[in-house]
Amino acid sequence: GGWANAWALPAPIAASCARTMQLRLQRWAAFTLIAGVSLVRHAASHKLRTQTEALNVELEKSLDPKLLSALLSETFVLDGGNATGKAGGSSLDSMEEAITQLAKEHRADPETLELVAQIKLLLHDQVKTRLLTQKDELQASVDELTGDIERCTNHLNMSDSESSLLHQLPALSKDHKECRAIESDAAIRRDACRDVQASLLTVKDAKCTTFQHLHKIPQSTVCSAEGGENATVWYKRILAELSAERDHLAQSEGECKNATRDHHEKEAECGKHAENATNLRVHCNLDQDALDQVACDAFQGDSRECDLYHACYQQELIVYNTTVGSAKSQEVRMHVEFRAVLRMECYLDTFGLSADEQSPAIDACRVKDYNTDPMTITYPDLPHLLPCSASTGNVEPGTQAYEDREYGSLPEKAPAKTCGASCCPLPSTTTTTTTPWDHVYKAVEQCFIYRTLASSADPNFKDTRTVEATPQDCHARCSSVAGSGYFVFYWDGGCHCEDTGATLSMQAGAVSGPMDCKGKPQDCYVHNKKYVPDMAGVNREVVTSLEQCQEKCFNTEGCMYWTIWWDMGCHLQGGDAVLEAQPGTAAGPRMCPPT
Repeated sequence: GGWANAWALPAPIAASCARTMQLRLQRWAAFTLIAGVSLVRHAASHKLRTQTEALNVELEKSLDPKLLSALLSETFVLDGGNATGKAGGSSLDSMEEAITQLAKEHRADPETLELVAQIKLLLHDQVKTRLLTQKDELQASVDELTGDIERCTNHLNMSDSESSLLHQLPALSKDHKECRAIESDAAIRRDACRDVQASLLTVKDAKCTTFQHLHKIPQSTVCSAEGGENATVWYKRILAELSAERDHLAQSEGECKNATRDHHEKEAECGKHAENATNLRVHCNLDQDALDQVACDAFQGDSRECDLYHACYQQELIVYNTTVGSAKSQEVRMHVEFRAVLRMECYLDTFGLSADEQSPAIDACRVKDYNTDPMTITYPDLPHLLPCSASTGNVEPGTQAYEDREYGSLPEKAPAKTCGASCCPLPSTTTTTTTPWDHVYKAVEQCFIYRTLASSADPNFKDTRTVEATPQDCHARCSSVAGSGYFVFYWDGGCHCEDTGATLSMQAGAVSGPMDCKGKPQDCYVHNKKYVPDMAGVNREVVTSLEQCQEKCFNTEGCMYWTIWWDMGCHLQGGDAVLEAQPGTAAGPRMCPPT
């Protein structure tokens, strides 16, 4: 309680109470002593308790039984630290009644005034000081917890390696786009050359076809005599015709050879253009691979930081809300106690006044509006939860946003290749299967057990915690740890390996599994992720397993994804859903591909 220790009276004050009682201040001594007696029960001094008990015996003998009963009928309000004033209990009312009755005696002798001064000093130096200290401690706790939430943003501070990756991206992106521009120019020259080559081929084929048609021996009918020609006339005509055919054949042969030469020369030229374009394509693809992988590494690092930040924020927010709820309750109590102290000081200030002055002064103390602002705690505004992309503005390779940013402006003649970085999705395959695969479910159930904690039985088994991206990564790490029989993957990415004799227990936010899985580790399900938004008109349903949630999605028209929360609440999402970080959840598609 706030006042219990503060009201433990020292021995001189207790002795003074005894002397005052003996000097006829019975009723006033009763009030003072009762306050000390009821709280001194908590004091360490056995001697003081003995003295107080003796004084209680004397009081019982000398005080008005009715007044003593009113004062001792309940543990004095200060004793329990639960002062509630007139709004919450009768103990404070009893105390005020006792003071009022004592004040009616109008004692102003030196002994009474000296004791009043001691009580006032006690109230100021101990009770007020303790209340103010409690308030300052609560304020410090609230401020510290607010700072803890703010410090969660430290998870968004990139490491030197991650910062280096992000700094590489602009130059890699620039190099890739410039390379594609050069590749495009080469492809344009190659294609233009091939167009000319195709035209030359057409010309060559026409010329050489004509030559082949002319390159034949004339028919014998050509040599027949005409109209009674004599030998001289016949020879002269035949030689003239054969000479003309010979010249035409020679010209056609020359045109065929020239067209063939031109085509061959262009073909060789186009081959060089094609080789140059191919080499540039290979070079630009390598540039793209470097860009995509660095972007992938940067995004995955950024994503891990955001996941840790969100987990930190939610965890600290829970602690903050719990502490603030308690602080507000204590704040109400401290306001009541502080108001009671001020009212008691006001009552004590009436001693020494005349009878005509003291009564109205006590009434004024009773109704006075006391300022308890010193007990007010300030609750700072909490920082807002930042979106995951706020730290870097990076986007994941393989997504439409990334392709629009990096590939959208590339020339038509030099398009990007399919992303081959580690975080890019594999080319999708279609299947005509219309029902889920039982063996997939068994693999998931046997290898990755949701909401389960494996605890080592061997105290000599040691493992150092690491942070991994997925349960699959944790499983892979533990498979290389000697003596490891189980892995545990926590909501914050923490990975622990446990011995072969580990026991399993339920634990929200944890995924566990054995090393000797009977099925294959299944990548179909993801952990610490959720799909949003939920399908409209589909209610949340509590299920018993991840498989049951997936089955519900499979049997619900329009459902493409599902998310299960730590309390086993199953939520369904449609085809427009996107994946976000959410500690303690698991999610997956309507159907898993066969393994």
